[in-house]
Order: sequence, then C-alpha cells, then structure tokens
Amino acid sequence: MAASAIDIALQKNDLSLLKKYTASWKKKYYNSFLLAYHLQKRIMKASHDDKKMDFGVRRLGELSDADFTRLLSADLSWPFLLKIGGMSMVKMLF
Repeated sequence: MAASAIDIALQKNDLSLLKKYTASWKKKYYNSFLLAYHLQKRIMKASHDDKKMDFGVRRLGELSDADFTRLLSADLSWPFLLKIGGMSMVKMLF
C-alpha cells in the first residue's frame, strides 16, 4: 500500500499525493490499531494479577490456529474479541 503510493507520487513528482495514502491507511487500519493499543494497556494493567494472566493464557491455548494468527496480527474488532474471549474476559479486562 505505501510502496504503491510512494511510487505514484514520485512518478508524478507530486508528494501531496501521499495525503491520499494517509487517508486510506487511516480508513483501513486506524480503528484496529487503536483497539489493539487500548487492549494492550488493559493487558499490562491485568499482568500484575497472576489469576487474570493464568486465565488469559489458558484461553489463548483454546483458540483455533486461525483465531490465534488473527489475534497476533492485530486484525482486531469488537465482534472478534467477543468471539475469542467471551464476556468474562472482556469484563475482567475492562
């Protein structure tokens, strides 16, 4: 995505075209990364409680390969988090 935008901007000698890339990136990825950031903050807070961490690690072991890969790639959404964690995990973290 970025390489293509840079290539087009350089070919047309117009770096202002990179603003389109920024807008496209935000539209496609921003919400997912913002959710991942807030989730990471909650996990860091919960990491001081061994019971919560043990629960989370056990739950990770129950994920399918596809869901685990999606989680690691930060392809996150609220429906996906509810699917993999259930309400008990969401309540625990929030």
